[in-house]
Amino acid sequence: MKKLIIISIITIASGLICFSVQAALLNTTKTTEMNGNLNAVANENGAGYSNRSVEEMVSSAIRLVTGLLGTIFIILICIAGFTWMTASGNDEKVKKSRDSIIALVIGLCLVIAAYALSAWIGALVGAITLK
Repeated sequence: MKKLIIISIITIASGLICFSVQAALLNTTKTTEMNGNLNAVANENGAGYSNRSVEEMVSSAIRLVTGLLGTIFIILICIAGFTWMTASGNDEKVKKSRDSIIALVIGLCLVIAAYALSAWIGALVGAITLK
């Protein structure tokens, strides 16, 4: 059950990353117009946040989500490794830890694939820079 929850969370996060990329691929004319309007309103109200475009913000969001998922992966892999080390020969705990590690590695592969896909689409369109 735990394995299913972990895989589901990672799959949903990967889907959100791909959805974010699609949002960045909006019509650039409308995006530029919208950015200009947002910046004008922000400057009038004293916010003056920045001159970042929607593409840059989406790119930042993708990097943030990917970094968070990487951090979660490291924490969960350490917990699974610690559980395996402290199993004291208990076959049930060893099997549970091994299954968790396998699920985590599969989830990490999905996250990396989603990141690579978003970077590839961004490079094709030229809308996103994932540096």
